Amino acid sequence: MTDAPMPNPKSLIESTAGWTLMQLSEVVASRRDQPSYHVFSEANARGQIFNLGKGEQLRSSKCDGNVLFIPIEGRIKVTLNGEEKVMTVGSQLLINPGVVFSVSAVEFSSVQVIWTPPFSKAEVLRQAHEA
Repeated sequence: MTDAPMPNPKSLIESTAGWTLMQLSEVVASRRDQPSYHVFSEANARGQIFNLGKGEQLRSSKCDGNVLFIPIEGRIKVTLNGEEKVMTVGSQLLINPGVVFSVSAVEFSSVQVIWTPPFSKAEVLRQAHEA
């Protein structure tokens, strides 16, 4: 066992040319007032955080690439080809290319969305609106 110092939990983002480490709970807490923001955009993946108020929705879409949803706080309802799933902190959902999806916040929620490839073609099927 070494006496190496523990990382500072207030260090929100640590990055080098080879990797990026984020304390997502701290990033979300510091940027709660922003509706959405990118946390990374690389050659093979792009990550964005959405802060959604209760009942707020993301547009109904389908993508040519994969989409990964990871709730950081709160609960969201994801509709996949008409089937509803409720997601909570600690869950993740990988959506394959061509699957129609939409997202609605059950309560105030912060959710990370990762696209791969980062700028795959997306078709918006219905604009977002508040419930």
